[in-house]
Amino acid sequence: RLTTHGSFIVKTHDALVDLQTIPETSPPVGIQVTVMGIPMSLYDTFCSPSVIAELAEYGVFAKAQPNSVAIAKKGIDKALCVQWLRDHVPDFALERALAFGDIPVSVDKPLTLYPPMKFISL
Repeated sequence: RLTTHGSFIVKTHDALVDLQTIPETSPPVGIQVTVMGIPMSLYDTFCSPSVIAELAEYGVFAKAQPNSVAIAKKGIDKALCVQWLRDHVPDFALERALAFGDIPVSVDKPLTLYPPMKFISL
């Protein structure tokens, strides 16, 4: 049940698992699963080196977020769209682009790696 998108804690209505998929794919292609309720301070407790190694065997990795742990496919991160724009849109210019995020040292870090594109921390 906890691997099902939309599982909620009954009393608080907080999501336990959020499965993000690529839109309009059939069957659905998952790109990230977010497990809620694990604060960043407990990340090492739940994501021990052995867990990280096992996830790597499946081609995924865990990343700490303020109140959750996201499990995502390697090579998929928030900056993938920036790379796609650079590769496919001739007029795209990093000098005229802005990236927004709230955790530049963690999940938003890939967005900070494209100077001269500015990163704005919210």
